[in-house]
Amino acid sequence: MLAKQVWRLIQDKESLSYKVFKAKYFPNCSIFEAKSSSGFFAWKRILWSRKVIAKEARWRVGDGKSTRIYYDAWLLGTAEGKVSFPPSFLSSEATVDALIDPHTRWWNVQLIDLCFYALEAQKIKSIPLCSVPQPDILIWPKENSGVYSMKFGHKALCDEDSPNLVLPQEGCERIKHIWSQDFGWVDRTAVTDISFKDLVEKIREKPQTLALFAVTAWAIWHHRNKSRLWKYSMPLDRIAIYAKDYIRNLKSLECSHPQT
Repeated sequence: MLAKQVWRLIQDKESLSYKVFKAKYFPNCSIFEAKSSSGFFAWKRILWSRKVIAKEARWRVGDGKSTRIYYDAWLLGTAEGKVSFPPSFLSSEATVDALIDPHTRWWNVQLIDLCFYALEAQKIKSIPLCSVPQPDILIWPKENSGVYSMKFGHKALCDEDSPNLVLPQEGCERIKHIWSQDFGWVDRTAVTDISFKDLVEKIREKPQTLALFAVTAWAIWHHRNKSRLWKYSMPLDRIAIYAKDYIRNLKSLECSHPQT
């Protein structure tokens, strides 16, 4: 939802929300250059979510005045959407309009061939330009409409170690992988998605796994809360090992200090 809010802030600069955030947090730059050193919780979460937009969205070139050549993602058909050649004949802050002939409204082919690798130059020259100058717009290339989709956004957040739900049926693939290592049998025996309460009841069918389940669930929950507060949290791929080590150490202490 917050990534959707970032998208709206970018697309609707006449909205009250945009004007409030712009005046308070990024008066002299775009939301992509805004810093996260201060601000209330909602603003920090918006900044955290903007990396999904920054990673996946692409600039569609219109007049080229809003798109920075070396810092913004505007090349379609490439992994990051950015040019890889370092600044040479152009300023590092140059915008794409510097590559467009103002008279013909077409690419300055000679300049492009001079400044970029052949493959990137070819990609740039293949980008269509409108004869009537239009503002640059940010698009979501994974959707035909060009509009941000929460379906793809959720996956991107998940890939970025985002706060996720604890249940194996509801989390991202990395959460599911944690559970599948020791509790994959739950997915195989459950006909439909189950609640957390029902999940505990299912785990209790194998009492020897209950403690490991509790520690694993706590570790995922702890990771989620730390991430929400912008604090360091245990990497997701360490949780399964951590849970087993915790149980092993607990049993070791119980053996060395038997109850009398």
